[in-house]
Amino acid sequence: MKEFVMQSASVPGSTGPSKALWELAVRCATAWSSGDPEGMASCYEETGRQSINNGPPAIGREALSEVATSYMVAFPDLQIALDQLLVAGDAAFFVWTVDRNQHRTQRHGQVRSREWD
Repeated sequence: MKEFVMQSASVPGSTGPSKALWELAVRCATAWSSGDPEGMASCYEETGRQSINNGPPAIGREALSEVATSYMVAFPDLQIALDQLLVAGDAAFFVWTVDRNQHRTQRHGQVRSREWD
């Protein structure tokens, strides 16, 4: 299992995450990387929402789990590396790298992503 190391804040106006927030982010990245859609969805509140690639938002844990399942089927070796987690006020900024092979085409790709939650 990948070990995640907590990073200190390095962006002006931001602070480092609390231990609880860091553990939540690690749990979510681990669920994505281990092909556990229910585990990924459990990282959200019951009415949580996520939009991937500017698509329509998945709202609620069941919908989040369904979206995660579709990605996990398409990219069975999907790995999420949690690069950094910053906090500014009541917002968290997740920086991660996605490493995957597309199952159907066998094309490899790596994407670094940043998202406010």
